[in-house]
Amino acid sequence: MAIPDHIVEVAVRYTDRDVGGPRSYLRVPAVIQARRGKRGWRTCYRLNTSWEGCRSLMDRATFFAIMGAFPTGVAIVTTMDNHNQPKGLTSNALCSVSAEPPLLLVSVDKNSNTLPALRHSQKFVVNYLSSGRGDLANLFASKEPDKFQNVSWRPASNGMPWLHGDTIAHAECNITQELDAGDHLVFIAQVDDGQPPAPGTKPLMYFRRTYGTWHE
Repeated sequence: MAIPDHIVEVAVRYTDRDVGGPRSYLRVPAVIQARRGKRGWRTCYRLNTSWEGCRSLMDRATFFAIMGAFPTGVAIVTTMDNHNQPKGLTSNALCSVSAEPPLLLVSVDKNSNTLPALRHSQKFVVNYLSSGRGDLANLFASKEPDKFQNVSWRPASNGMPWLHGDTIAHAECNITQELDAGDHLVFIAQVDDGQPPAPGTKPLMYFRRTYGTWHE
């Protein structure tokens, strides 16, 4: 089936279809395509040669507004590049994955300047920022070439930078898996060491693109 000029094929995926009970599945190829119409672009799923439901693509502003409704902590993910120089980025797109073994994930923009260093070292530290460190979070969210110039750090046990003066906790991680996810890469990593928060310490919080403090 030829794809018309107004349709752009953007991805291929496979869907599981139940064809005979909970343990019997048929692997069916589906093509995700974007179709341009009078009202803009729509994402459509073509199974075999028939179209299965089209939906409008959500605009970025609405997506970010919805995601911003979930309050999170703020962390700086740090690593070392191939010249043994520290690199880092700010992230709130991280979470625990498993307790046995201890795993977490972090999502990294494909355009991040820290990405090559993460892929090189295959290790990182998640530095959970203390309350009042919004300026530091902004610095590591920027494209500043030397983010560590005025930042105090020491090597963690895995050799990656630990921002010991600005954090309430940290996790030392080794990457076990890399997953492609749209305009980001998701790194799943095993937590090999770290330090939990001390009693009475408070984290930097993030809600609707604004920093705040945890109130007990």
